[in-house]
Amino acid sequence: MHVNVEVSAVLLSDPDMHFQCQLEEISQSGARLLMSRPVPMDCVIQIEWDTHFLVGSPRYIRRTPIGYVVGLGLSQPI
Repeated sequence: MHVNVEVSAVLLSDPDMHFQCQLEEISQSGARLLMSRPVPMDCVIQIEWDTHFLVGSPRYIRRTPIGYVVGLGLSQPI
């Protein structure tokens, strides 16, 4: 489902590494984020917006002209 909403993200292994990014798509098992910086492939990311939050790990990271597209596999299906 296309959502296109700004979210807060934090790397759970490094709580000092938090940033804003764009949640572009979401499904029962994954999400696609647009980030301004890359993240490690082996990290765990928590994203929050409004009263919602999701936790997952990157399945892929692609550099694009407008940022980094991260395919996030969710830890628990929605």
